[in-house]
Amino acid sequence: MSTLVETLFSMYRSNKTDGINKIRRLAQFHSDVLAGSVHAVTLAMIAEVKNLRTQVARLAIVGLGDLFTSLKKAMDPVSLMVFVDGVSNSFVI
Repeated sequence: MSTLVETLFSMYRSNKTDGINKIRRLAQFHSDVLAGSVHAVTLAMIAEVKNLRTQVARLAIVGLGDLFTSLKKAMDPVSLMVFVDGVSNSFVI
């Protein structure tokens, strides 16, 4: 799992998109695998939402949605509140 999260910190866009897509597939089909490292995965995905590459940012947003859909109450609400707190009002509205 740590290797998968490390791919999100790669310099290359293709590695980032591959990593996000793998996390999305894990969330959809094998959510029990992600249950142990929800915090690390959530923080890595939040970092990619802020990515300047729109393709990476879009995939990260969709990926967070997939994490919420499949993990429900196991998601880390504190990490997401920190993210929402750091976003300007114009983006939230």
